[in-house]
Amino acid sequence: MQQRSIGFKQAINEGLRSGLGGGSVRTDLSFPAFDLGVPNVDLTSANRVAQVLEDEGLIHRLTEGR
Repeated sequence: MQQRSIGFKQAINEGLRSGLGGGSVRTDLSFPAFDLGVPNVDLTSANRVAQVLEDEGLIHRLTEGR
């Protein structure tokens, strides 16, 4: 870094680029999409649902004696 007077971040980036081949090869990726239908839970209140599920899990563990 000091010999070339470049910063740490630039040295890391250049090292990674040279180790990964240096060339820019772009591959078009496509992923299948599936229709999952109508959600069973109102996602506008997802935090509330998560809290209820967490509470139910806690109640279950406490009643088991763990």
